[in-house]
Amino acid sequence: KIIFYTKILEIAENDDGIATIMAHEMAHVLARHGKERMSQAIAFNILSNVVFGPSGNAMIDVLAQLGFFLPFSRHQEAEADYLGLVFLCAFVRVRHCAALFLR
Repeated sequence: KIIFYTKILEIAENDDGIATIMAHEMAHVLARHGKERMSQAIAFNILSNVVFGPSGNAMIDVLAQLGFFLPFSRHQEAEADYLGLVFLCAFVRVRHCAALFLR
């Protein structure tokens, strides 16, 4: 089963939009973005414990989010957009597939 939140259906507008969202989400899975983020979080926690001790430092966590995790997340979103667009254009042949990603 695939579940969509009702708000995203308003943005999708039609079947082509739903196909675009599905292609984007499938791209995250195929690119293993969830595993990448988990590996990064584990590595950061180990490094943080070695440098700052087990009690950690909240400021370091915030700086890591802003300086490392968020920019990398943007990279993953851009990659999922690109791969989703490739899937749509190559396999589904959705008309105007590039325009769907601009919404």
